[in-house]
Amino acid sequence: MITDKSPLPEATGPCYQAVLLVGPPGVGKGTQGKMLAQIPGIFHISSGDMFRELDRNSKFGRIFQEYAGIGKLVPDDMTIKIWQDYM
Repeated sequence: MITDKSPLPEATGPCYQAVLLVGPPGVGKGTQGKMLAQIPGIFHISSGDMFRELDRNSKFGRIFQEYAGIGKLVPDDMTIKIWQDYM
């Protein structure tokens, strides 16, 4: 039980408003994301959907195919660039 009533310190640095749902296939990430997206100001991005919607002839589509074709995950830095372009 917390009994200290002193105010919390001010947050410093950047403040991110994001929820990242991770887990193996079939655990409900998409279901939970869709439920969260019903809250005003929150939107849901599915990485799988985003990758599937890529134009296979685009720069990002070719990069995705390069990794997916050998069963590898797209590196985080490239995924972030694709998200930025997607949004």
